[in-house]
Amino acid sequence: MSFKKSEEHNRIFLLGSIVGTHGLKGELKLRGEYAEFVFSEGQELFIDGHAYTVEAARPHKNNILLKLKEIDDLTTAEKLRGRQVEINQRPDSDMVFHEDILQKEVIDQNNKRIGIVTDILYTPAHDVLVITVPLGSAPLRGREIRGTSNEILIPYIDKFVQEISDTIKVDLRELGE
Repeated sequence: MSFKKSEEHNRIFLLGSIVGTHGLKGELKLRGEYAEFVFSEGQELFIDGHAYTVEAARPHKNNILLKLKEIDDLTTAEKLRGRQVEINQRPDSDMVFHEDILQKEVIDQNNKRIGIVTDILYTPAHDVLVITVPLGSAPLRGREIRGTSNEILIPYIDKFVQEISDTIKVDLRELGE
């Protein structure tokens, strides 16, 4: 998904996690958080606060294979398994990062307040917004409620998420009764 968002600088953005290695020359398998993100040669990334330089990147199944200049063997690459990869600037002003939508107010297609995004669930199909709803809120009758709390789950896909600005506008009509 790509929504207009004002550009911000000097923040650290999570790009994904290293889920494994590939080959003997130290390539890393990165499970990315943002499908739209494009790596470029010479780009600086951070793993555990240490800077690394992208030598090459290419898609591989559901991951990205990253070759970093500072890593040239399997043993060194293995030590980074499970670590998070971050970048210090927004790579694309149109890209919405998950950190940008947490704690945002959510309204429905009729501009009626639903609640606040309090979490994001990562699933193989797509991400899901967890929206915490005020107690006694009527617009959620018949909607999926998680556990005993007042939370609804809305798929983070174009069909449901219409707009992200100061608020997040969603279309609940397709969720069904």
